[in-house]
Amino acid sequence: CAKKLERPSRICTLRCVPERLSAMVANLMSAQRDEVSSIGFGKLNEMKCGRLNRKLCEWLVERVDMARSILNVHGTELELRLHSFGYIMGISYGGLNVELDGNMEEVSGYLKLYKSNSNGIHIKKLADILRHQNVADDQFKVTFTLFALCSVLCPAGGVHISSSFLFALKDVERIRSRNWVSFCFGRFMQGITKYREEKLSYIGGCLLYLQILYINSLLYVKIKRDPTLCPVVLWDAKEIRRFMKWLNKQGGIGTDKVWFMVKTLIVK
Repeated sequence: CAKKLERPSRICTLRCVPERLSAMVANLMSAQRDEVSSIGFGKLNEMKCGRLNRKLCEWLVERVDMARSILNVHGTELELRLHSFGYIMGISYGGLNVELDGNMEEVSGYLKLYKSNSNGIHIKKLADILRHQNVADDQFKVTFTLFALCSVLCPAGGVHISSSFLFALKDVERIRSRNWVSFCFGRFMQGITKYREEKLSYIGGCLLYLQILYINSLLYVKIKRDPTLCPVVLWDAKEIRRFMKWLNKQGGIGTDKVWFMVKTLIVK
């Protein structure tokens, strides 16, 4: 019989909000979408996965073995690795380090534009600028990248993103060449660690990766697995709802009536 799902010790907030990014992308002009692709985030143009399932994500987070970097569920170990993060999210792995140090004078124009304060740059300010921007220039590329980072790829603990990210973005031509996979994966693991050790009321980091990794790895035949689509695009909101209905029929989150496609999964 299905194992009873343990109640979480505390209700937490998920800082990863892919539905906000999807809503923003839906209103972009064609030229702006092209520029999103030019800086290496083209798959985010196609992402329509909707809101994360909080109960599922909480359950998954509790089953991450931080020491071994694995997700241990249903007697199977799913490896949490840089390459799988890039594969799931559709971002190229490798490149220049994401540098967060520099002279604030070098990015003073952006600091004024975003009305940055001691907390950083507010996500609502970024959203407001994107909503009213009708060009696809360098300013758009920087603003979109900041919004994508703080809403999905590496959300922190609050509604601000550190102004120090501007040092990695000020050379717009190098945005595509940055190793965002390594950086965002590191922040994902860090978010889970801080949630556990500091007993926080929120979980930072890209939990979308964790949710999609899990559902994409299960033996589930009700979706056509198009090899040309990366998982974050394949699993849209409709397919995820269908999956959750199927999972509930198998006994719900934590059931022992589901299987993975392989015993120990390494996604490359």
